[in-house]
Amino acid sequence: MAHFFKDDASSTFLVQRNGLTVKAEVHGRNEQANTNTEKFIDKARNILVAAGAMLGFSDFQWKSLVKGLIRHQNSTE
Repeated sequence: MAHFFKDDASSTFLVQRNGLTVKAEVHGRNEQANTNTEKFIDKARNILVAAGAMLGFSDFQWKSLVKGLIRHQNSTE
């Protein structure tokens, strides 16, 4: 199992409903590359993945997940 971030990293998901309006958010905290690995290739991969996430490259995946959480069953999106 690969852990790209250090152990104190976390993701918080918030889902709120106000009447007929549903809002969902995801917030990452303490996201630092896990460089405490034995193999250089693992360390390099973790640094690249963490840097990409910090630069916003993982936003598409999180946005897709959040949209999936709030999408209505009969929606055609």
